Amino acid sequence: MRALFLAWILLMVAGTAPAFDAVPARGQDLSGHWQLNQGLSDDVEQMLQRRFDKEAQEHARRMQARRRAELAGELVMPEYHPPRSRPSARENERIRRVLNISRTLHIVQDGARLEIASEVETRRFVGGVRSQVSMPGGGLADSRVGWKGQWFVIDRRVRGGIRVVERYRWLAGGDRLESELKVSGDDFLAGMKVRRIYERTAPPSKPPELVFGPVP
Repeated sequence: MRALFLAWILLMVAGTAPAFDAVPARGQDLSGHWQLNQGLSDDVEQMLQRRFDKEAQEHARRMQARRRAELAGELVMPEYHPPRSRPSARENERIRRVLNISRTLHIVQDGARLEIASEVETRRFVGGVRSQVSMPGGGLADSRVGWKGQWFVIDRRVRGGIRVVERYRWLAGGDRLESELKVSGDDFLAGMKVRRIYERTAPPSKPPELVFGPVP
């Protein structure tokens, strides 16, 4: 009973966590077109490759332990865990969206509203708002969005599943954008922490509109 009571208290505390601010206290403005500085940012592709390599090595060790147990005639053998195959196109898209893998960001900030457009998707937020949103690949997440100090925070959590926390802030020195992304919970990407630095650039020019006149 005591354990159940404590669990109930923890759920109540989690459910009453303070909302983020609707607008930044110091007038932070993230608006602009931003280009990834690869030299100052974490290499996400390399991080993913290391993760797949590590899982392949762990699978090989488990299989060796299982074969040794079979040769020794042990009645209880190590549990079999099939190797994770390379991600399908759908899973690869999910990974790219969760980790927001993009060379550019275009941000529009207007009061409490913020729009972040990347190469994988365009998302719109209202600061200080709690809601439920769909996660990439499925799953309904509790979402908290808004400002915490100089950071704009996007916190999404699927109960019993993945949690993704993104933070963005403007760096006055050098006029740069910094982002941090952390994944936790029950997911293959859990434990990943990605830091990126973006440089302000001019937005790409729109192609000229075609004007059709009479055919000679």
